[in-house]
Amino acid sequence: LIVQLLGAFLCEEAATHYRHLSAPARRLHDYALHRLNAIGPTHPKEFKRVLHSFPALKLKIEASIRHQSGRVVAAQQAQRASTARKCEQLPAPVPKPAAIKLKVDFSTFGSN
Repeated sequence: LIVQLLGAFLCEEAATHYRHLSAPARRLHDYALHRLNAIGPTHPKEFKRVLHSFPALKLKIEASIRHQSGRVVAAQQAQRASTARKCEQLPAPVPKPAAIKLKVDFSTFGSN
């Protein structure tokens, strides 16, 4: 029963309609998907039985999971690109002159 209820909170076509959802509806969708991902591994037989009994629910959950994984990958790529841009913008470190000047010339040391 909880799987069916959580499935009702998922966006119908996550790939096309998710971006048009309001912020509370997105949070509800994400929460429902998170809970379904937690329930599946803890009760695998019952979860599979419910999904087998309700093929439309199974398709809805699968589509939502695919959409979520695509969003995660896109967010990671955007973060990497942002980090790379920040690193490119940093000036190259300028070497500082030595604080101590040595009076002895060591260039001939060890050349015997």
